[in-house]
Amino acid sequence: LRSTQRPNINNGEEFAEWYSIHKSVESSNKTFKMISLGAHTGIPIVNAYKYIQKFKPTLEHNYIAVEADENMIKIMKENLKENNINLDNISIIESAISHDSKPTFFASSKVPNGMTQVYYNKDAICKFIKDNNISYQQVAESLIKECTTTIPLNMDRGDGLPMDRAEIKIVSSITLSNLIKNKEIIDYLEIDIQGTEYHIIPQNISLINDKVRWIHLGTHCGHDYHNFMKETFNKNKWIIHIDWLPDSNYKTPTGDFKTSDGVLSMQNPRFIKNSH
Repeated sequence: LRSTQRPNINNGEEFAEWYSIHKSVESSNKTFKMISLGAHTGIPIVNAYKYIQKFKPTLEHNYIAVEADENMIKIMKENLKENNINLDNISIIESAISHDSKPTFFASSKVPNGMTQVYYNKDAICKFIKDNNISYQQVAESLIKECTTTIPLNMDRGDGLPMDRAEIKIVSSITLSNLIKNKEIIDYLEIDIQGTEYHIIPQNISLINDKVRWIHLGTHCGHDYHNFMKETFNKNKWIIHIDWLPDSNYKTPTGDFKTSDGVLSMQNPRFIKNSH
């Protein structure tokens, strides 16, 4: 049987995720709407659902999970079922989140390594085809029949861990604007999209200001990109509760931890006096 425990600062990123859930639920009144971008295996949604059941059971809550990898969606549905979560409360969108709505290349893996992502390096795909004497006819047939290039990709998980094998596929895309522009207020926007945040957030910041109450953002690609995201939200007057750089060590009076992704947990001041 699985057991759970109260998260503490030693848990690092996991602690920050629970903090964001707690604060976003706490600031909600009658309803709670959550969108998870890069929902992966659905753990942030499961955690929010369970938190509300425990501490705010009368709160009406619903969720949108955006995930492009069909393998992760299968695991997500298993996680939801295992936790007795009614799928009527959750809309699962099998799509990548992107800066436009064109189909895009995506690194897909059968293993939930957290590194599946939109794959922007099209030159690397062409080079692999050339270096391995793969015919473009073969690639075209695979794309037409199966929406996959059949091109393998080694995913480096870091920290000396063995490589994971992924495959470059073609997936549908949805823009953040199309996802939220016709929605009412989003109480909690959870984002873990392996670098795509830098392509979608700046161009949608005004819409985010109008629609989103709380954001938990996982940052990637180094300190400079993290600080760029931080400055973007600072310029728009967001209140930053947690600001942890990626791949960094932190010491606190109650425990130490090391980050992999960076973390920005942020509150939109435009809604502080407007509980709904």
